[in-house]
Amino acid sequence: MINVGVGVLSMIVPGQGLVIPFTFGTNALLLYQVLLINWVLMILLSILQVNLSLATQFGQTNPQQLWLALAAYFTYGQIFIAVSVHAFCSLMVDRITGRKAHWVKTKRFAD
Repeated sequence: MINVGVGVLSMIVPGQGLVIPFTFGTNALLLYQVLLINWVLMILLSILQVNLSLATQFGQTNPQQLWLALAAYFTYGQIFIAVSVHAFCSLMVDRITGRKAHWVKTKRFAD
């Protein structure tokens, strides 16, 4: 949003030398810092979520569980991103080609 605001402002007031602050250029240290801080906060949030759910069960919170939560973030959590991107791409191909999409459900109970 800041980049859009600066871009619009530079069109309204030309010649001021306004520079878009968040770009992937040679001097993008601020952007890299923001992305790194967001990434670390997401890891901490993920660990906090797992430990809060463990805290609701008596005796489940211990240091070993913290390391397991961290390992789960870097394995399951990151694989989920790839699976979600694949599913979205498959949905877009279905929409473009007109292919009928179907939902494959897991059978949970023997009826």
